[in-house]
Amino acid sequence: MAKQLKFSWENRTKLYGSKSLEVIDENGGRCRIVTLASDGRSLIGKGGTRLGQIDADGNWIEKKDMTSVDVKGQEITPVASSFATDIELTNEVSA
Repeated sequence: MAKQLKFSWENRTKLYGSKSLEVIDENGGRCRIVTLASDGRSLIGKGGTRLGQIDADGNWIEKKDMTSVDVKGQEITPVASSFATDIELTNEVSA
């Protein structure tokens, strides 16, 4: 299941409204996203592939050993994920 973003406004944690998309096949079954392999014939389901990083010498690098840098190569401090806490809505706009 996908993670949900949570919003709050003026100390209200329940904001009404939602958006959902579910794709159903001709037999009423739920469709899932898969990747078409480069051979043009094989379907790869969720979890069937993995991205990896290698250094300039071709050595595998684990994600935990990587550091975020800016365009000048200076280390930057990552920010917290939007999914980690409620997002406070501060401005009201009209449609």
